[in-house]
Amino acid sequence: MKNWWFTFAQITIYIATFTLWKVAPSRVVFVVGGMVATAIMAGLLETARRKKYFVTRTDFLIHLLVTLDLLIEGLIYEIYALLMRIYGHQADAVEVVHNHHGFILCALVFFAILFGYRVRKLG
Repeated sequence: MKNWWFTFAQITIYIATFTLWKVAPSRVVFVVGGMVATAIMAGLLETARRKKYFVTRTDFLIHLLVTLDLLIEGLIYEIYALLMRIYGHQADAVEVVHNHHGFILCALVFFAILFGYRVRKLG
């Protein structure tokens, strides 16, 4: 578990955040939930880096990508709404932004990449 604690924590936070968004879809929950989850993940990322958790720079960058994805997902509706205002369209239907189970596939793909890479590098 020593070699996997951060990866499992990261995937758990990722899935928990998307589940929260699915259960309580609102602009505030997207932004605040995304920022809190990203802050926790970033703090853990830095802790993992200091503890020399990452086997290579690529391993670190893949984990960083998962963290950045969560940040972007938390802001995606706000970005969408801003673009719609710029181009003169009304942006509503907050619930459709994260109202699907596609995040599970994303989490599985992230985990598969991380798992495969770490298993290969850890030997």
